[in-house]
Amino acid sequence: DLLARIVRRILDELTRDLPAPVAPAEYQHQSADLQAFAGEYYPTSARFGIDRWRKGQARRLLIKVNDDGRRLLIGSRGGDQQLIATGRGQFRRLTDPLTTFVFARDPAGHLYLQGEFGNYVNLLTCPAFIGWCNSQ
Repeated sequence: DLLARIVRRILDELTRDLPAPVAPAEYQHQSADLQAFAGEYYPTSARFGIDRWRKGQARRLLIKVNDDGRRLLIGSRGGDQQLIATGRGQFRRLTDPLTTFVFARDPAGHLYLQGEFGNYVNLLTCPAFIGWCNSQ
């Protein structure tokens, strides 16, 4: 929490003279398209706690579709946060002015989530470098 507040103050200072960006209009995904992004995600790497990461004990993210089927929800320590689509596979939180989360598939079909908090892979499409996932 302290680190996030420090980063926020630094960013505020660096951008204080810049005009605020205009949030893009909400992109309308079909509910079935959103469902493809839902699932449990695991970090693709770790800077700290390597042993925990290797054993599959790192913090996971849970992505689900909200009740009306129009937005995604991302599980966080403070509860679920809504993600608003800004383009195909691109999302932002309600408080973010621009895209901050992107879903992408590699040629092998693995689904990744990239955001300011790190990079994650959907466990249903787990790649070989997540060894514990493939041994189950």
